[in-house]
Amino acid sequence: MTGLRPAPWPLAALLALVALGLVPACFAEDAPSVLTPSVAVFPFADPADLPDRMIGRRAADATWAALRTDAPWEPADPAWLLRLCEAEGVQAPFAVGHLQMLGQRMRAPLAAAGLVETCELNPRRGIAQVTLLVELVETLGGNSLASARGVASATREQGEPLDGALDRALTEAATDAARQLASFDAASAIVVATLPDGRVLMDGPAEPRIKQGAKLVIFRGADVIGAVEVRSSRLTVLHTEPLAGEGFFQGDRGVVVAR
Repeated sequence: MTGLRPAPWPLAALLALVALGLVPACFAEDAPSVLTPSVAVFPFADPADLPDRMIGRRAADATWAALRTDAPWEPADPAWLLRLCEAEGVQAPFAVGHLQMLGQRMRAPLAAAGLVETCELNPRRGIAQVTLLVELVETLGGNSLASARGVASATREQGEPLDGALDRALTEAATDAARQLASFDAASAIVVATLPDGRVLMDGPAEPRIKQGAKLVIFRGADVIGAVEVRSSRLTVLHTEPLAGEGFFQGDRGVVVAR
């Protein structure tokens, strides 16, 4: 990425006008709107004082279900991921390198991993309280894109084991965290050129506008080839900094995965 990759003259002229705010951009609106990155949801680390109740696994299952409902991503097959983890002999807490290796094997550019920070069970009162921490990582470069905390409590119903209240608390906390991670518009943008300083110039939609700080994964066809962060946003013109990958070309497409 040593210089500007030239665009055809009409496109270059139009982009110059767009940058000056004289004409609206149209590239992103003309592109198909559906891009759905896959996310691999890894088992969470168990609370230190309750290592034998598979709470981390249950928290990950609840997070997988919540992301499937609330997030603009496609959660990868959890059974396949568990088989890969067992085959590699790795378990929570996962090193970033393991998130990358297993995520890429599953063709998932995103990985969600976390821990059950607290789990308080009160058998006498029949109350379960949990706090979950979830981190979203892109698997090409291993960069953290976003994090969220979910907190919830539930009370055991009459005749119900305390584990029933625990599962409801885990579901509520996972739903809370998933909504935090997914509270953005999954807008898309088109790569226009790579600038001499390494930044990637992109053209996004007028509405919803892609704002500074947003992170996008970059597709070339059906393959994810990198990730970028928006450094400046004016009208529809985005100046982005690569987080992972290189050699972005005109026509590559990005989709917002974190705000």
